[in-house]
Amino acid sequence: GSEGEGEGDGSDDQGVCDDDDKKAQKRKRKEEHRVQSRAMWKEREREKRRKKRHDGEAKPCGSGGWRWRQFFKDKDGEEGQSADTAGADASEGVPAQAEEWVAKVGEEKMDAEAKREARNARKALEVADFKTRAAKGPTVILDLEWEDQMTDKERKSLVHQVMFCYGHNRGAPKPVQLVVSGLKVGTFQSDKLRQMAGFDTWPLTCHEEPYIERFPKEKLVYLTADSENLLEAFDPDKAYIIGGIVDHNRLKGVTFDKAKEQGIATAQLPLAGNVDTGTWCKVLTVNRVLQIIVDFQARGNWKEVLQQGVPGRKLADGEREAVGEGGKGGKGKGKATGGKGKGKGG
Repeated sequence: GSEGEGEGDGSDDQGVCDDDDKKAQKRKRKEEHRVQSRAMWKEREREKRRKKRHDGEAKPCGSGGWRWRQFFKDKDGEEGQSADTAGADASEGVPAQAEEWVAKVGEEKMDAEAKREARNARKALEVADFKTRAAKGPTVILDLEWEDQMTDKERKSLVHQVMFCYGHNRGAPKPVQLVVSGLKVGTFQSDKLRQMAGFDTWPLTCHEEPYIERFPKEKLVYLTADSENLLEAFDPDKAYIIGGIVDHNRLKGVTFDKAKEQGIATAQLPLAGNVDTGTWCKVLTVNRVLQIIVDFQARGNWKEVLQQGVPGRKLADGEREAVGEGGKGGKGKGKATGGKGKGKGG
């Protein structure tokens, strides 16, 4: 009985193995058939593409084949090269046509290069014209020596404000000579600005050193809301400093104290008498101050410029209704010129 059971168990195992072998062989045959079918399909598709290329019916592609087909269309005045033209009878003419086609493509590339050179030359002329116009205006310095007193978020906000300053000045009919001082290599602000495409080609001046080491003291005027001197006009021989600070009212009066310690003149924008800010502080963001300075060069009207440059939310109710939605054109938060009060602007 035990031997019979053993024999029976062995036959069952053998049957299971046979079934597994059959299934494996079936899967192998199916896989081989699939591979063969796919290879045949690929060959058919390749043949179709070859025929389309010969007949001039293939779609344009980036490899240059469309130029080849277009060349034959232009040369023969037909929709495409016929199949027999692409055959043995035309085999002698193809090399000469190919050389002519290559020469034509070369001319096209030269034309593209000429266009690129013309574009670069036009850009160089625009930059030269911008520098000529800016040389007639005053110098404005963005003081970026405050980085160690700001958080990363505040530094990032300041970098954006510097971008807005450059953009507004670049598009102005009467720009100023824009200078960035204290932009030390390896600092957060320097790294972020230099990551921007084309920053090294921006028509502005960057100094790693403090402005006090680059300009005579008698030429410097620090714009700060704490100054008692109202700015009436800009002297082209002076350099006006905008404090690059985003502090949300943490650093009160620091720009005025710095100017006083350095022994340089100070001034504030003539908000009083031109716009009514009510109980709001007179501190504006870096890009707002730069916008007002640049716009004044073209308009020469403080009231008009300040009504457009000061954010509408900083104006008193009556003043806000009078100017409508004026005060657009600047972004960013934080203090730009030092002083007291709330630290948000823009």
